[in-house]
Amino acid sequence: MEKITLPFNLSGKGYGYGEATELRHEISMHLDTALKAAGIGKWLGGSSKFDLLEIFIRVTDPYKAIEIVKSTLTDHWVLPLMEVRRHTL
Repeated sequence: MEKITLPFNLSGKGYGYGEATELRHEISMHLDTALKAAGIGKWLGGSSKFDLLEIFIRVTDPYKAIEIVKSTLTDHWVLPLMEVRRHTL
């Protein structure tokens, strides 16, 4: 198993804490659904600030999981703001 952190840099977007939290929740639920459907991972949690979102997922296949994350967010405006950080458990 591996943990992946997905930070999204929202600086300059003018989001408040509530809006950032709502956005994190929306993205997290989409990713959780897609990862579970593929049978390779699930959403663990996240954090929200006005300038940064972080989403934490646990996966069995990090390469496939990253593909699924990118595919799930392909039409979402946040995809270009995303980084991927892998952590071995």
